[in-house]
Amino acid sequence: MKRTIITAMMATVVAAGTAHAGGSLFVDDSGVTPAGRCQLESWLRAFSGGGRELTLSPACSAGPLEFSLGLTRISRPGQSLLTPGLKWQLRDNSNGGFGLAVATTGIYQHGKLKQTDVYVAPAWALGADQQWQIFTNLGLSRDRGEKSKLAGGLGMQYSLSKAVDLVAERYIRKGRDATNEAGISFNFGSSASIDLLVGKNRTDQWFTFGYNVVF
Repeated sequence: MKRTIITAMMATVVAAGTAHAGGSLFVDDSGVTPAGRCQLESWLRAFSGGGRELTLSPACSAGPLEFSLGLTRISRPGQSLLTPGLKWQLRDNSNGGFGLAVATTGIYQHGKLKQTDVYVAPAWALGADQQWQIFTNLGLSRDRGEKSKLAGGLGMQYSLSKAVDLVAERYIRKGRDATNEAGISFNFGSSASIDLLVGKNRTDQWFTFGYNVVF
């Protein structure tokens, strides 16, 4: 039973995991990879119940459209998931103010579609130097053979300096436990970052190490 709970939570993590500069976050922002460039978002999660999750998610952009293809390996039970995604940035807030994007992802296992998510992602950059970033998601999540359910979250990021950000978020999908995560992100210029995060829900806790690079 515990393995089933962990696996279901991991699937939710994968579906929600294309986030800001650090793809290891659950709540997405409105940004996309710089036009004509690509990035690799990757993270390793270690769960208190003994499970491990390794995700590699390359993404490339053409104008305001970002295409991604995530590959996740779950250790307990052993299985692999493929997660294609498409994100369309409607309003860029990289210079401050309001941003907006819409996105959709799917989770495939053994060649069959297991879960589909679609959501809007409003975001706000606040403060004289945009120290505060607030990003929200609202949409629908559907498991194969079931009805669509409301899903969404709220995330916040505060920049201590150009090199260090503090992040916190809460993600909820109807019918499942709320997920909370917080930690610190270290930025190496504008092309790479490392995330160190801790998270929990009602049934488990985990530690996340994320590495993200733009090329």
